[in-house]
Amino acid sequence: MNRALIAGIFVGGNSERMGSPKGLLSHGKTTLIERWVALFEQMRVRSVLVGARAEYAHLGVPMIDDDATAVGPCAGLSALFSHVVAVDGRGEGYAIVVACDMPYVPRHLVERLRDMPDGAAVAARRANLWEPFFARYDPELVRPVLKNRIAKKQFDLQGILKDTHASELPMSVAELSLLDDWDSPSDIPRSPGQSEP
Repeated sequence: MNRALIAGIFVGGNSERMGSPKGLLSHGKTTLIERWVALFEQMRVRSVLVGARAEYAHLGVPMIDDDATAVGPCAGLSALFSHVVAVDGRGEGYAIVVACDMPYVPRHLVERLRDMPDGAAVAARRANLWEPFFARYDPELVRPVLKNRIAKKQFDLQGILKDTHASELPMSVAELSLLDDWDSPSDIPRSPGQSEP
């Protein structure tokens, strides 16, 4: 791929079920957010945190505020698209979108997502639902759809992927399980001898 590429790591949300910022949870010797940043650095892909949260400021990773005209993930997606267009300058950039709380995604799956043929959007899909937080978007093609849905107060990401006729990222059942995220303390694997949370 010769087009500019920026990865948006979504860190917004109140983490009410988890009780603390999910991106700062430890996984091995690093935090979830540090793992994502390092993965994109290895791929030589610039990354930004989507959702300016003070808890992540110490990382020194660029952060962008949500778009105030939208709500929920659509607000972050809109802000990321504007950022990609501004950085690219030619309207030819792509955005990879991931959630900060997915600890198992390996580099080769991100590379497969990156290398999919051109199109408005490509995303993983399981149980007949799109995975909007493991997806690649062409902001120039998706922004009109997103703006139209925001104007109608339709903020679901499934609808955006449907309306843009997204392509499905081929993945096996085993690979799809690597997209599991940590939503609550019960999702975090316990170390040997560690008691239930």
